Amino acid sequence: MAMRTRQATPDDVDAIAEIHVRSWQVAYAGVIPAEVLDNLDVERRREQWAETVTTGLDDHVVFVAETADASLAGFAMAGPYRGEPAAGVGELWAMYTDPDIWGRGAGDALMSAVLGWFAAAAISKAHLWVLSDNGRARRFYERSGWIVASTDPVETTFEIGGAEIPEVRYEIVVATPQ
Repeated sequence: MAMRTRQATPDDVDAIAEIHVRSWQVAYAGVIPAEVLDNLDVERRREQWAETVTTGLDDHVVFVAETADASLAGFAMAGPYRGEPAAGVGELWAMYTDPDIWGRGAGDALMSAVLGWFAAAAISKAHLWVLSDNGRARRFYERSGWIVASTDPVETTFEIGGAEIPEVRYEIVVATPQ
């Protein structure tokens, strides 16, 4: 399936919020407590994404992937590393695609856009955090060239809905333009 990527606009916020909620509900079923997933609120996500997309994009970017008919297939957000700051280090903060079209190229298109943005922003190394039990995402990232981080912290947990959810940090060396 042909995918096109571009930077998100305020017109994309509704679709981004819907994809965000649906992808969490499908990808994290059995990993994050069902009560949390059942209570995700598209309107709340819409408000968060409206603010993110319309303000403060000086140090980060939100990309969307669209199908040939201009339907949104997914989104990705990247910026500086949120851990210990270091020059030339970035982070893939989020990447989610519509579960109905997983495996059809939206993730690859978004990854290409993010890595291109990193390179253009002189980011030579990037990190991401992924749920340890999210095998599908981990396989995708590894296929895209990411490896489990070689420096601490490599693993952490966060609490959601009374459950401790383990995460693992990945890293990639960003190819610089020739």
